[in-house]
Amino acid sequence: MCMARVTLSCPHCQQELVVTRPDSSHSCWSFEKPKDKELEADIVEQAYVCKNPGCKAKFTVYWYDTQMYLARA
Repeated sequence: MCMARVTLSCPHCQQELVVTRPDSSHSCWSFEKPKDKELEADIVEQAYVCKNPGCKAKFTVYWYDTQMYLARA
């Protein structure tokens, strides 16, 4: 199982934050919840806090796997 590290930017202050994917089957991420017709499996929600001392914003990252474009209904 690949537990790859991904660099995200805080949606409020753009501070970089390095996080680890929940597992290898959830390769895509978004700050907004994806639509059900785009999903191959379930969504994993993870809450983060910005490391910038001037921001400290809380935000959620949605990890998911997408369907192939041709398979979407």
